[in-house]
Amino acid sequence: MASALDFVVAALSEKFNFDYDEAMNFISKPVKKSKKNKGEAAEEAAKKLLFESRQSPNILVPIFGENASQGIELINPETKEVYTSKEELGKAAASFKGDAMIRLVKSGEILTPSIKAEGCAPPAILNHTHRGANVFQGGALTTHLAILDKLILKMNKLRQEGKVKEDIPIHKIPIETPEERACLEEILEYFVFEGTGRGFSECKANSVLFVSQNISSWKFTPCFTQLQKKNYIKKIWNKLILSVRSKGLLPKKSKKYYLCEPWIEAFRGKNGEFKMKGSLHIRIK
Repeated sequence: MASALDFVVAALSEKFNFDYDEAMNFISKPVKKSKKNKGEAAEEAAKKLLFESRQSPNILVPIFGENASQGIELINPETKEVYTSKEELGKAAASFKGDAMIRLVKSGEILTPSIKAEGCAPPAILNHTHRGANVFQGGALTTHLAILDKLILKMNKLRQEGKVKEDIPIHKIPIETPEERACLEEILEYFVFEGTGRGFSECKANSVLFVSQNISSWKFTPCFTQLQKKNYIKKIWNKLILSVRSKGLLPKKSKKYYLCEPWIEAFRGKNGEFKMKGSLHIRIK
């Protein structure tokens, strides 16, 4: 499996015809010394490569279309100021669903893609979120909670019966009614584009950008309309993996712990000990 450093070196080598040593020298801080995970490092590397390519329509147009023919600008999603150097670029804040803010110079259109890196761990859509999260308790997905409770009960039962392991492919979960399917699709739509367990994002995603070592294979999917968002969820549906985990679960002493209890189940760990699991995690295979 390629490392995040390989991702950067390969991309720089392709764009500037650097050999390996030259590409290494071009990178101010080697990724291998970073404490970031591979996905985070690859996200930052992709944004830096976009910055270096911001006036290269031969690279940009195959990715973003004809409106990128006059170049792009990368914008700080917090300050709304245009970045002037690649050193200013970093990982988007955890509350941001759009990992980058890109202005197409020709049209003025603003893209806020969720960046997913191939060659890293399967990207998460919903990251270890418990039932007591704001989004389920008075937030945007409050009305979805009753059906989600039933789905997670089914997941826990399947695991207790030994029919599945912790990671459950979506096709193994009994989704028995159109209402259950629609509910889960809307939950996925929210977490891909709209927000997190805390609430709506300060920078919502309006597209998805899959990046890899070879920039010519990058795939951009516009999700500007509600229909495009729904179609994207349908496209990734069969690749979804759901799990109920212990990470992110509130401690028992928390005043909100009782809100989490309908999802919580004890499962035996690798060393025979029991662990309380109750946080929903969803990722793309």
